[in-house]
Amino acid sequence: GLGAIPITQTLAADDIHCFCVASLSEALELRQAKITADILILGYTHPDDFPLLKQYNLIQTVLDYHYAQELNASRLKLRVHLKIDTGMHRQGERDDNFNAIKAILAMESLQIEGMYTHLAMADSIKEQDIEYTQMQLVHFSTLIARLQAEGSPSQLFMYKAAMESSTTVNSTITMPGQVSPSTALSIAGMFSPE
Repeated sequence: GLGAIPITQTLAADDIHCFCVASLSEALELRQAKITADILILGYTHPDDFPLLKQYNLIQTVLDYHYAQELNASRLKLRVHLKIDTGMHRQGERDDNFNAIKAILAMESLQIEGMYTHLAMADSIKEQDIEYTQMQLVHFSTLIARLQAEGSPSQLFMYKAAMESSTTVNSTITMPGQVSPSTALSIAGMFSPE
């Protein structure tokens, strides 16, 4: 609602190389605006549209094991990031489903470039919510360490992230890797002098 194209163009001019969107239609809108940076789709893309992921060089989120099977069955060698459910319980393969995660990593038609989790309560300063967020981060870090110990490819961990924009301003939370500051940018955009 705040103008994805002008915001993305401004950030791309400042050397930002990857953007996240909710849907394929939002990703295509950016591509049609000549945004050439990487674009990660956080939501579901229908199997009929998998060829568009390849055609427009988009990165699709693997939402769970069954969705990974659908993506893999396309045989398109799709770029993907694996979402891990560490406690948000909205999407993602559960962090304790280690065998399913290992099976996803072994799928031949998935070019897995990263993995992420979504923090459920990172915007709260309540002690129990901060503890819950830290628990999510421990689960995520433990999974990464276990995968590394078992020989998963190191490039998988080049892009690991915990996503919740408020985490970037909540000084009580320690973050690994990248973070998605989308809400913070949207709020900042509302107060832009332009």
